[in-house]
Amino acid sequence: MKVTEYEKTYVSVKNAISATEHVEAVVEFLRKQTTPVTCTEIGKGVFGDVYSRSYMSKSYAAQMGQVLRHLRKGGFIKMEERKGDPIEIEVEEYIVPEDENGEPPMLTVHDEQGREFRIDNPNYNRRDAWRRGHWGKVKKTITPTIKTYIWVA
Repeated sequence: MKVTEYEKTYVSVKNAISATEHVEAVVEFLRKQTTPVTCTEIGKGVFGDVYSRSYMSKSYAAQMGQVLRHLRKGGFIKMEERKGDPIEIEVEEYIVPEDENGEPPMLTVHDEQGREFRIDNPNYNRRDAWRRGHWGKVKKTITPTIKTYIWVA
């Protein structure tokens, strides 16, 4: 970004220079790619190994996300989402037992289009059962979404 010494005295200009510092490097990297690439691959191509192995890693990732979002809104790049392989993780969660009548706290319901939802059980006695609950580790299966980017302009 080219500005005069006088324009640099404005805070908004300094902020704009700082925010657009890596845009040209990202554009140059994306133009060279023939297949869609992930944000991490772009970050390592622009910043090197410090993108993922530095105390500044989160800052670099935030800057990369901002640049990619603006390039996508401007129509310069296209983002595609693909589902990854399901993985199992452990999370800390409040585990609520069935109430005194054997009613579970949540129900699984299905609609006419085959979708599945979890809703609160209206017959569940929350007063008693919530007091008997406890914190514990629960295994959950998640399907990660991987975003890839490709230059289109």
